[in-house]
Amino acid sequence: MEKRKGENLFFSSQNPPDFKKIINLHHRVRTRKARKLIKRIIMKKKYNHLLVVMFLFLLPFLTYAQQNIKGIISDESGVPLPGVNVVIKGTNTGTTTDFDGNYSINASDSDVLTFSFVGFIDSEIQVGSADSFNLSLQMGSDELDEVVLTGYGTTKRANLTNAVSKLNTESLVDRPIMTLGEAFSGQLAGVYAQQSSGLPGAEFNTKVRGTNSITSGSNPLYIIDGMPVESMRDINIGDVESIDVLKDASAGAIYGARAAGGVVIIKTKQAKTGETKIDLDVYTGMEAIAPGNTLDMLSGPEYIEYREWGQTLRYINDNGGVYDGTTVGERSNKYHPRRWWYTNPESIADTNWQDAITQQAVRKNYQVSIFKGVEGGNFMISSNYNATDGLVVNTKYERFSFRANGNYKINDIISAGLSLSTTVSKEYGRREAERKEGAYMRAIVADPTIPVDFNHRNHPLGLIDNPNPVLQMQNIKDYGKRKRSLVTSYLTITPIEGLDIKAQFGFDAEDFTYDWFKPMWLNKKARREARNEHRNDNKFLYQLTAKYDLAFGDHSLDFLVGTSFEEQDWEYTFLDSWDFGSDDIQTFNAATAFRQWDDYEMQASLMSYFGRAVYNFDDKYLVNFTIRRDGSSKFGENNKWGVFPAASVAWRLSNDIIDNPNINQLKIRASWGQAGNDRIGAYSSYGQLAGANYSFSNSLSYGFAPSTASNPDLSWETTTTQGVGIDFGFFGNRIYGSIDYYKNITSDVLLEVELPAVSGLTQASVLNSGEVENWGWELELNTNNITNQDFSWSSSLNFTNNENKVTKLGYGIDQIIGTSRNQPTHRTMVGRPLHSYYMYKTDGLYSASDISNPSADRPLLKNAVAGNVAIADTDGSGDIGVTDRTELGNNTPDYIIGFTNTFKYKNFDARILATAILDFKSYYFFGRYLDAGQQGRNQLDIWANGARRLPSTNGVPTGEAFTMGNGQAFYKEEGAKLPDFTDRWLYDGDYIRIKNITVGYTFDKETISQVGMKNMRIYLSADNVFNSTDYPGGNPEANNSEVENKLTEGVDYAGYPLSRVVTLGLKATF
Repeated sequence: MEKRKGENLFFSSQNPPDFKKIINLHHRVRTRKARKLIKRIIMKKKYNHLLVVMFLFLLPFLTYAQQNIKGIISDESGVPLPGVNVVIKGTNTGTTTDFDGNYSINASDSDVLTFSFVGFIDSEIQVGSADSFNLSLQMGSDELDEVVLTGYGTTKRANLTNAVSKLNTESLVDRPIMTLGEAFSGQLAGVYAQQSSGLPGAEFNTKVRGTNSITSGSNPLYIIDGMPVESMRDINIGDVESIDVLKDASAGAIYGARAAGGVVIIKTKQAKTGETKIDLDVYTGMEAIAPGNTLDMLSGPEYIEYREWGQTLRYINDNGGVYDGTTVGERSNKYHPRRWWYTNPESIADTNWQDAITQQAVRKNYQVSIFKGVEGGNFMISSNYNATDGLVVNTKYERFSFRANGNYKINDIISAGLSLSTTVSKEYGRREAERKEGAYMRAIVADPTIPVDFNHRNHPLGLIDNPNPVLQMQNIKDYGKRKRSLVTSYLTITPIEGLDIKAQFGFDAEDFTYDWFKPMWLNKKARREARNEHRNDNKFLYQLTAKYDLAFGDHSLDFLVGTSFEEQDWEYTFLDSWDFGSDDIQTFNAATAFRQWDDYEMQASLMSYFGRAVYNFDDKYLVNFTIRRDGSSKFGENNKWGVFPAASVAWRLSNDIIDNPNINQLKIRASWGQAGNDRIGAYSSYGQLAGANYSFSNSLSYGFAPSTASNPDLSWETTTTQGVGIDFGFFGNRIYGSIDYYKNITSDVLLEVELPAVSGLTQASVLNSGEVENWGWELELNTNNITNQDFSWSSSLNFTNNENKVTKLGYGIDQIIGTSRNQPTHRTMVGRPLHSYYMYKTDGLYSASDISNPSADRPLLKNAVAGNVAIADTDGSGDIGVTDRTELGNNTPDYIIGFTNTFKYKNFDARILATAILDFKSYYFFGRYLDAGQQGRNQLDIWANGARRLPSTNGVPTGEAFTMGNGQAFYKEEGAKLPDFTDRWLYDGDYIRIKNITVGYTFDKETISQVGMKNMRIYLSADNVFNSTDYPGGNPEANNSEVENKLTEGVDYAGYPLSRVVTLGLKATF
């Protein structure tokens, strides 16, 4: 038989041979082992049936036998890259490069190896016949490969099936940021960070996709290195590596009972394998009051003229409207604004109290971080000191923090890690500068004729009616100290490939002490006052999870199951005392009377079981199922357990039916999920007792009586989210982003309800009552506008539109009234938005004709005179009463916009962040004090610029009304009393703000390497550069801490002013 080229012949014992059994070895056999074995068989001179059968059976396996592939992975400059993931595509088989960039993996010639590393573009190589590959990875920022933190895991952005936003932490490194809220402001669609105070260290009020609850709070849950916490207070932002926000319930349902307000997942910095570096971060800056945060008040001479004008009007009215030509100094004390103005005119000052009580403040920050990564482990240690002097004298925030993170691979199966942070912070002047009628508020309206150094109790001119606010800020003891420790540790076991079993333990311990003491010489009342507050919170986490990843062909399945147990305890003590024997002895055992005291302990626990399954077919079709079952001690005996399911799907059209090189990503998402809210007291489901007096035999005895009702059916507040979204990336991801529409329905709302007096219960009880809807649109758009060798320009726009309404209140309730100073100011009503302002509407000024000819169309206030502010008769009843209150908007913005532009030219760079908050109202309650007429308080300078120029008779003002430029009436003291809460001081809160401008320079590596540095950058940053708003208080987001409650949002008692900060900083790596 003729032998063909490239073929070998095998024969059985058949005679003649079957020529159909000729095997083309040239085509099929490729591996070295197969060829060697075949050669031995061919060289045999004797054959038997068994040998031939065995060979033919093993031939397919020998044909695809694996070989060992080795190589070195480096960056573009040839520096070896440790920690690069080397994986056989479509499987879980893989390895990572060692400290020197070496890798070794067994693969067949038909396999494809993928190489991936954070910050570099992924690369793929067909194995073929080669046995080694040295590869250089290119730097890149493919947004589709960006890793996003999800609940108990990570995923690539391209494979997300729900709404998750990632904060670009690079935009934070050059700003003097102290709190997470500052980091969020203007950065993410769907996230609103409300800066209610400029007080150093003050937390922002952060909401994700609106307000879901009426009285139980809507803030997100925070996860720091796997540990759930309720607050980010005092966490050092300089230690944060990444921040991801789970915005819908399908993403947050894995956290169950606390995820209704969204979930913020934070990962702190870790060292990378093979990395050794020391980072230095230093900045110092100056603060001044931001534009628009001060009021133009009367000067000393203007104030004298204003008070004399008012007293002259009073004098004329008391004399039957006749002016007798006397001067103010010639009249009796009754008509003297201040007697000493005329007896001791040399003592008259011209004090600007806003200048006197504020200062240019210094902000400084020092941080050193050490990173060390070795083969099999890494550690990171950082220490930070931050100190900020407040704008108001004697206010300050000071923080020292320490962090240590470490991970170690004990062997191929077991790895472990530890994350530890501890923080000590101190705050000075918080209460006096921030509270209603605190020193800062009273300084604005203080008498400008009084010297800044006076003491109201021993002033040489006699007792002054109000204490010196500057001396109060300087001498009142107003000090708080917080110590917080946050620790998480884990142990991971990988018994088989693809399976990770992880045990985690964590605790969050916080201890806070606050002391306040007002000496008698600084008190308006002839007494000494003090208060002390102590709070100790401890939270523990015990958690076990198992993850299994399975890949076969174009399919991949990821499974997660887990259980966790959390317990929390609180201890709280509060004392409020007066009548101390001495200003020098400030301990509470020296107090002779107590005004208020409180002391309690609480405990709560949460048991959870959860699971997730994720299916991916060829990166085209993605499905995610999640479920969690939580049991909480907070809820009633009949409803302690709740189940929170979720599902989401995505279709990557760009990987399936669209084949266009200009479309890098086009994905459609749809999601549905449920999450809960458990923000109630630990014992809200139980009937509680309060102290009460009983009468026995005509004498009072102290005892206890029920104060709240028991509710064994109290259950979770559940938010159901439905959403659709589109993720897109075009032209090499020069344009990329997402569009989302969502609708949240919160049912079984946890509501504090006052029960009828006939019940005998004195405090509100928590019930499941009501339903709230939130819906809206979100857009995140990123563009790389210009990119060339020397210059680049990129932009990032985020847009949020959110609206809400109450759809049900239950229990026969049709509205809930919120009060300030015991008067209605807000209303929550079915069919209307949450927490709407509920006030009287003004209707211009009463004219002389209105007074002389009253009509049902324009009813008069009692004792009204011409020039008084008129109140609209909104109910058409023909008189003015409580039913004329009406809704006048709310404090929740409908539109939130953030716009960032980043420029780079060679070694220079610049970044500009602008924000706009639109379509909301804010009530400037402090305006009531500016309406106080002749009550000894200073006034806006509108009087000097307008009211005193009114027509006069013989040089004496007539007292006719004056209308300000914005349409508001200058308050006329005589006549009708204006109700406290009207739209007179209700403003559109809309503002546009240049939030930050940063300019920086990065030094050439070749230059700085000569002094042992790897990187060095200097920058100049300015915050709150420009602010455009019609709001008179400067900050329309202001909410005063001591008067704020969830039913009356948006009441401003002249809160702590915002600051403009200019910072010079240095960042260096050694």
